[in-house]
Amino acid sequence: TPTDEASFKEAGKEGVLAYIGDSTNSEVNGRTGSEADVAVGLEAEVTKCKGKIAVTIFSSNIGRIISVAKAAKACDRQVAIIGRSLHRMIGCAQECGMLDGIPDFVTEDDLGYLPDDKMVIICTGSQGEYRAALAKIARGDFRGVKFNPGDTVIFSARAIPGNETAINTVKNNLSAGKINIITPRDKIGRASCRERV
Repeated sequence: TPTDEASFKEAGKEGVLAYIGDSTNSEVNGRTGSEADVAVGLEAEVTKCKGKIAVTIFSSNIGRIISVAKAAKACDRQVAIIGRSLHRMIGCAQECGMLDGIPDFVTEDDLGYLPDDKMVIICTGSQGEYRAALAKIARGDFRGVKFNPGDTVIFSARAIPGNETAINTVKNNLSAGKINIITPRDKIGRASCRERV
């Protein structure tokens, strides 16, 4: 659809200085789904999962961090954050008051004290980046966090075109460890279904 110039001009008159947009998935037909729908789907998935759960997202998606934290709280789980860029983004969001009302996150050092069925890990690596937390955990190279058969990894971000091979490498490593994998293709927020990769 064409840009509605009048609405931008009106926003400028109200004091908005800049608009920052995201073009990820701009080539996908239709409208972007609601974060509220994703939040409902995430809670449904977390409710079903046994053992440890990891959710990998774009680090800048503060709305998704909030959705994961709320889903974890509803299921009596605590949330840990793994990945430098996530820590930076969360620090900024906290300074801006965007995470008010969200329970404190568990430190990586304290993860070992939580039973697997009481934790959710939000981690970097949704695009298969070799040095990101998820890829390291999937390879068994991350000190302090290990996935066990029956644990679940939720990819809560669509693949950016060109990253499919790297993402599939991570999925293959997870699959070799008998980890449940849930992807956006599984329509979290609508009819949920599992994908074993």
